[in-house]
Amino acid sequence: MNDIEELVFGVNQGATEFRSNELLKKACGNENYFSLILFFNFYYENYGEKHVFDTYVTCFSEYESGDNVGLLSMWRGYGEDGEGAAIVFDTAKLAVI
Repeated sequence: MNDIEELVFGVNQGATEFRSNELLKKACGNENYFSLILFFNFYYENYGEKHVFDTYVTCFSEYESGDNVGLLSMWRGYGEDGEGAAIVFDTAKLAVI
């Protein structure tokens, strides 16, 4: 992600969706859902206080050889305005796991 605001937005949006998911409420039942939300809130706050700055994200993209529009230059804004690094994998040389 580009900056901490994107991370905070994503985590907060995920928490909002989790807390308001009707299927989750239905699957748990009232008592279990209440307990789940208590645990979730505890770990959510703990993450925000202790771990949020240790969160890293990686992205992979694929492009066709000769595609000058889809080259890695599209990621320049995510690497210190062109001062970052890009790693290119030749997937033909990767072993299937």
